Amino acid sequence: MSSNFSPIKELPFNISFNEFQSALSESVNHETICEPIKQLINNTYHRRRDIFISIRKWVDIKNYANKDHHVVKWELKSNSNELFFAIGVASRKKAAADIAASLLLEKVNLAINFEQNISGLPNYRGHCYTWPTLITFLNDPEFSRCLMNGLALIRQEKRDNFKTFYGLKELHKNYIKGTRNGPLVVDHLPTGIENKYQDWRKVAESYVRSTGRRDVLNVDAALIYIIMQLRDSVSQDYGSPGGDSRLFYRDLFDQIEKEFRLKEINPFRHFNQVAMKFSYNCKCGAQNEPIDLEMNSLTVAPKYHDDLGVKSLQEFLESSLMLSNQTCSKNNDGMICNEPIVDVSKLEFINAPKYLVFTIKDVIPASIENPKDILMCSELKFKVGQTNHRYELKSHGFQISNDVQKTLRDTEPQDDDSQDGTHTCVMIKTNDEWKEIDNNKVLEPLRVYKTIKQRMLIFYRRID
Repeated sequence: MSSNFSPIKELPFNISFNEFQSALSESVNHETICEPIKQLINNTYHRRRDIFISIRKWVDIKNYANKDHHVVKWELKSNSNELFFAIGVASRKKAAADIAASLLLEKVNLAINFEQNISGLPNYRGHCYTWPTLITFLNDPEFSRCLMNGLALIRQEKRDNFKTFYGLKELHKNYIKGTRNGPLVVDHLPTGIENKYQDWRKVAESYVRSTGRRDVLNVDAALIYIIMQLRDSVSQDYGSPGGDSRLFYRDLFDQIEKEFRLKEINPFRHFNQVAMKFSYNCKCGAQNEPIDLEMNSLTVAPKYHDDLGVKSLQEFLESSLMLSNQTCSKNNDGMICNEPIVDVSKLEFINAPKYLVFTIKDVIPASIENPKDILMCSELKFKVGQTNHRYELKSHGFQISNDVQKTLRDTEPQDDDSQDGTHTCVMIKTNDEWKEIDNNKVLEPLRVYKTIKQRMLIFYRRID
């Protein structure tokens, strides 16, 4: 814990036997996140004093099954006098305190929306294409939990094996810190920084001295570190300004998945990975060939032929069109077929991740005659087994032209906005209101897209 704050006084309490048994059962089955007490006190209580007015801690010891068990209870009180508490039980007091703090963070994150200080990001070098992914996820408590779980997995590993993951963790830390009191303020841009990637600190010193806004530059440095890892590991294209928001999203999470293959687990697997199974036929002779597949996004054409009956993203989810680019994986005498699959059947989704992510193709396929618009639903139903999960439209990134005659703030939506655009913006829902993010500016939206457009990146968040 930070030494900037006074330690929390421990208060005695006498837990009832029934409450103890319940807490013991919950503690045994709980997966504690990394540094939960630090997160609870520094990142939640002190960071959001506009929401919480007090934090308290109680301790007790119970003898059960001829063993002493430490019991710790954490409590947060909101400014509306609502109490949030959790109890941890373990053989050591520190472990019990960690469990209780981790459980309390889960409850608070589910109950309270922490997006009041949502912010854009500095765009010194044409990296607006990263905003749809980063602004959406950096403001989500579940994303923070994934980072903490990832840290717990690799605590004893070499950092060099997880460079992209650590870059993302550093970006998250600096973004949260920099937006503690409101959106990031980007003014008096440091001269020449748009031409620098590695040596950003030397270029920016005059900016820091004149504004005192080192938080903005720390965010920028963490972002550029991630970009450089993608340049070295994925594509040299990341070494130059400009890019595609859909490719950045896929490349970022594909690279993190590669880094975590050493641990045989991806901390984001249940965050944005869709798992499914199905059968297919192929002209190579494969009949009802079964396959399991995981994807971090579902690819959609901007429009479909009316005969396919796909008029919305909901109907797309209920079809097999997302598998139209999949190829046959059957091994024929040591050679993988790789021909396009046909006659998909028995499609079943295996999990319901926190996010469903849709990437919209660049162009409408030439084979589609009389293409029809696809509705971007405000909610989706996603069936796993016999359960229908609900997803809410959370955000979408889109591209617009940034020439003088056609700016984001003074033109109505047009069909070619996403096709011909060169600047990426984000529409995101926060506290039941939509905001439009243009670089570091948080604006009231003037445009609303009801149908999907070329090159969009769309995020739906599970709400059940």
